[in-house]
Amino acid sequence: MINLASKETCTGCTACVNVCVYNAIEIVQDCNGFLYPIINENECVGCGLCEKRCPVLSPLSFDNAITPRAFALWSVPDRTVSSSGGAFSAFARKILDNGGIVFGAAFDEKLRCHHIKVDKLEELPPLRGSKYVQSELDGVFLEVKDCLKNGQQVLFTGTPCQIAGLYAYLHKDYDNLLTLDLACHGTPSNAVFQSYLSKLRTLKKCKISSFEFRRRNGWGYSPSISDRGKLIPIFDIENLYMCAFEKAALFRQSCYICPFAKLPRVGDCSIADFWGIGRHGKPFKHNVLRGVSLGTFIKYYKISQLIHTQSIAN
Repeated sequence: MINLASKETCTGCTACVNVCVYNAIEIVQDCNGFLYPIINENECVGCGLCEKRCPVLSPLSFDNAITPRAFALWSVPDRTVSSSGGAFSAFARKILDNGGIVFGAAFDEKLRCHHIKVDKLEELPPLRGSKYVQSELDGVFLEVKDCLKNGQQVLFTGTPCQIAGLYAYLHKDYDNLLTLDLACHGTPSNAVFQSYLSKLRTLKKCKISSFEFRRRNGWGYSPSISDRGKLIPIFDIENLYMCAFEKAALFRQSCYICPFAKLPRVGDCSIADFWGIGRHGKPFKHNVLRGVSLGTFIKYYKISQLIHTQSIAN
């Protein structure tokens, strides 16, 4: 009898779905809009591979002896178009310059969040910016594996549980894979976000062509919508989604007991906003109003040439 991770612990990483060669696992949406794997008993042969590749049921092992180094990061050409210091864009630029592939979260035309791949710099903008909703993976792990087997450099960015799922699915190390995990606060569902957008359209009496959770020219919370190119800020009761997000009221059940919100980190590098930089440790003299990213990583040799850095920890 195959037992997948419980609803309380399943992160929705899709490793089990992708690893099943019998297509015996499907993804279904619960009443809160979160996606969970369900086994089709008529197709399942009981091989147990889904259990073995689940990063919750079969946790990954990491080298606890290596202490990550922390850096202040910013990308000069991307600092004014990103939610923080533009660290993600710096990594992505280097990979794309080398002819590689970048995977990250983007909104589709219906403002539903999915992971997509890009192979050109001009395709990168949709992947930039904060997205406080769980990105759906939609078979992306299969695409990542194909790119890696073809010898292409791959950058995969996502929440720690998504990266853990990717590693579990791949089940081997690839020198041409670089992973960035986000300092994740928790993930609401796409369905809840869509419901919020529907209410917001009625309240604002407008169409919503895009949604910005954060500023794109530095850091700071300034949620806004775009109606045919016109930027409309969101305040007070209109900003109820972000208020609930900040109070951790919308998250997937597994987020409240997340096994990846700790050291050692899952990805090659962890990126976040560097809130409060300069208040502790070494002084920081650069213009923080434009945004500064925090990066903690072990494989420094992979990224030392990508972005300007100022060490804050040794």
